[in-house]
Amino acid sequence: PRAKGGRGRGRGRGRGRGTPFVSRSAYTTKGATMSEKTAMKTYPGLTEADLATLTGQLRFSRGNQYMLYKTSDVEQLVREKRERDPAFAEQCIAAEKKREIKDARLDLKRAEDKITEIERRIEDPPLPEDGQQMSRTQAKRHYCLTDEEVKGIPSAGRHGWETADLRRFAEIKFGGHDGFRVRRSEFQTRTSRRELKEAHESVERATQHLIDLGVGLSKKAAAKRAKREAAANASANKRRKTSASYVNQTTTASTASFSGPNAEEDKKAYVQNARLELKRAEEEIAQIKKRITEPPLPPDGQHISKTQARKIFCLTDEELNVITPSATFGYLTSDLRIYAEIKFGGVDGFRLRRSKYQSRASAKAGRNPKPNPNLTPDPNPHPDPNPHPDPNPNRSSRRRAQTRSAARRSS
Repeated sequence: PRAKGGRGRGRGRGRGRGTPFVSRSAYTTKGATMSEKTAMKTYPGLTEADLATLTGQLRFSRGNQYMLYKTSDVEQLVREKRERDPAFAEQCIAAEKKREIKDARLDLKRAEDKITEIERRIEDPPLPEDGQQMSRTQAKRHYCLTDEEVKGIPSAGRHGWETADLRRFAEIKFGGHDGFRVRRSEFQTRTSRRELKEAHESVERATQHLIDLGVGLSKKAAAKRAKREAAANASANKRRKTSASYVNQTTTASTASFSGPNAEEDKKAYVQNARLELKRAEEEIAQIKKRITEPPLPPDGQHISKTQARKIFCLTDEELNVITPSATFGYLTSDLRIYAEIKFGGVDGFRLRRSKYQSRASAKAGRNPKPNPNLTPDPNPHPDPNPHPDPNPNRSSRRRAQTRSAARRSS
């Protein structure tokens, strides 16, 4: 009979739309059973007579019949036989060790294959084929371009940018096909560093496991391990030499790098350019420190948006909702300053809070850039990025257009 509640609420496996019947038997659960042949292969020394004492199910497959037992019952039988039969216990220990060795070698092979794949990806970075289209984020990641450079390339509409155009632009930027490949290889090295480190750790774990089992490594595996250790030592030595040369390059010039009739002139130019780069970096650090100790604030009487108010006066959205903004131009700076001074306990408290915010904002810019002594001195080291400043930079272009339209209508 059909269950109450109408069609579709039954528990059977009929044609209704109810919940299908799910068997919870151990014989239908994956990994909970093993056949007679598998049990004897897994536990050497286990006979058909031993398994005949267990309760199982008779199965048929392609005209063949076999017994299926629960894994828990087989394991219990093995434990009982190991207690009363020392020879069988030794066979089980040898089989377990053999399985561990096999698993360790399999893990070692997988990790080595992973390292080989990552190294191949670094040497020959994969690139999308021409004729495809991709988004701006994908273009920046695959072709090592910036936002401004991607925006300068004509897009293919709403589907993004053509890969052929991006590749041509990248090859022009990095000095040809080889230069772009080198740049892509460097990017792939950085992005694959963590994955490569995890693969090397897996190799070391599997190798140590084999050594602990008393097996050791084969000649081929030992040769690969020696090659990896040599490559790691060479990379470490290269990093140490690079670090040492960078420490000395801002103050002294290597005499071995200058040879020929113009060695002294080249050395003087090298030192002069290095000192100029160091002076520029020191001036930039001094400006950042001044911004931190004396954070700039907009003068009273100006109007700023909510985003600028949160950033400059360290206020939250709930606090800005308390302050009454202007109808068109946003919040008045004098009102925001008074509220911020009340919030932070006076002028000194507000200045201290602004100094902490400016310190965090300038942390990235405050890092001393590496000087490049190969560059020629710049006659204008600090050009004005905006030679024609806007008299009211806090207003957006849309608001300026609205103001001009209102002025034309009133006239």
